[in-house]
Amino acid sequence: MFIASIYQKIVLISPHVEVILRKFYWKFVDIFVRFRPVSNKAEVGIMSDKVDFDKISQLIAKKIAGEFPIIIIHSSYKALKSTNLSPVEIISNIRKTVGENVTIVMPVIRAFEEKGELKDYLKRDLSSVVCEYDKYATPVSSGVLPKVMMTLPDAYISDCPLNPVVAIGPHAEKMMKNNVHSGKIYPHGKESAWYYCLINKALVVGIGVRLHHNLTIRRVFEELGDWPVENWFRVRQFCIKSRNNVENVVSVLERRPQYTVFLAEENMRKKLLENNILEVYDIDGVDVSFVDSETLFKYMKLQKNKNWPYYI
Repeated sequence: MFIASIYQKIVLISPHVEVILRKFYWKFVDIFVRFRPVSNKAEVGIMSDKVDFDKISQLIAKKIAGEFPIIIIHSSYKALKSTNLSPVEIISNIRKTVGENVTIVMPVIRAFEEKGELKDYLKRDLSSVVCEYDKYATPVSSGVLPKVMMTLPDAYISDCPLNPVVAIGPHAEKMMKNNVHSGKIYPHGKESAWYYCLINKALVVGIGVRLHHNLTIRRVFEELGDWPVENWFRVRQFCIKSRNNVENVVSVLERRPQYTVFLAEENMRKKLLENNILEVYDIDGVDVSFVDSETLFKYMKLQKNKNWPYYI
């Protein structure tokens, strides 16, 4: 925790300093991973004895205020255990809070065994590997709440194997259409659920997580066809399995892993806070955060560094 706090202070000297430290971190990631900044306070035992989820619901309702037809929720159930509510009860509470006219979206990012160990992440060649994706069965790595929401009878799940989402509500079925329709499949491109959420004015919500670290919707900006960095993508192969055992092998474009070292994530957070794009509240020790996706997108367009928040 102490080393992580020192890291936080040093990286904010400048984005370029952060990139230098990220390169060093990834070179020895198997050693330094234990000192990474925590994704939520529950990881280090900083938790209240009692968390009142009604307070969180009231804040979400206040932020939506009839302005947002879609909310994207990134969450940590571990941070919410002190609510004494089950995952099903929390999801039910959120649904009642936002109402039937608001679509709830959660990322259901998958854990593929073929990806290998973390220490090999930047250099592992997956060009000849075909990963199997069953949207109902492939393990979820993005938390308990989305995993449970997938099981609800009115839930829709993306067919795209990279950074898929689960959604419930009026926009759920529409955002999943044609996710793997074209020859070039971009997980956050114009046929993705993420792009659909962006153009339909989604509010991004973090519950018990550091939202800037989970701000997947910013990846849309990289996949609209005018990203300035050459050779940004690599091609991954996936075999998508349906419930009736029909298999479809597709090619999906993915940011090359080595570019992650150039992501000045903490400096991005600083700028988003300074410009009131990221709002963070403490509710009984749980961080509850908000980003208006439309405002974020406009801010990214205005940056002189056209590959912001990467510094290459």
